Amino acid sequence: SFPEGNLSVTLRYAGGPALALLKPYYLNLIYVQYVPESVAHLQTERYTLTNAGHFLQPGFIQGSEKWSKGLGEIKYIPGLFAELSFAIEPEKPKSFVKTITIGGNAAFYASKIEIMAERKAYPYQASFFVGLALGKRWK
Repeated sequence: SFPEGNLSVTLRYAGGPALALLKPYYLNLIYVQYVPESVAHLQTERYTLTNAGHFLQPGFIQGSEKWSKGLGEIKYIPGLFAELSFAIEPEKPKSFVKTITIGGNAAFYASKIEIMAERKAYPYQASFFVGLALGKRWK
């Protein structure tokens, strides 16, 4: 809790450009050929509608490809963001909590942000937050 004394409540706002970076995710998938004999091989693939049945089945996944795979295929989607918050601060903080911030933000993009397979994509995202600024003042 804050010590006795004056509290400052401040409305803070911000806005500006936003940029979404969408990098494809690659998996090492197991393919088995049964004719004329059973032969299995690994193939690295990203998600597409064509391979969705194979890509989304845990039994066919050997693991993920290294993180750097797909860096050259990043899609850049421009947008705008806005943020609004309240900051509550004591005049002379004697406690370890110096500021409490409560707010939310939203970003709106030029096209849909496809993050998860089989989930509806939206051209916006929003979040709410509570922040604590911790510290101690020395004389």
